[in-house]
Amino acid sequence: MEKFRVNIENTNAEVFARIMKSTASKYDCSVDIDFNDGKRDIRFVGDNAVKRHVVKEVADIFE
Repeated sequence: MEKFRVNIENTNAEVFARIMKSTASKYDCSVDIDFNDGKRDIRFVGDNAVKRHVVKEVADIFE
């Protein structure tokens, strides 16, 4: 019997990043998302003092 590898993608990180990007825009910030070619790069762009507010607001959505 020949075995083959199955890759299961978890897209939760991308969904979370896109919600974070939308929330960051309210604070005149952004989130760069690069999920191409197997990458999982998410980078906050803007005032670092605002970052904790964005993260808290997104976390509150899932509580």
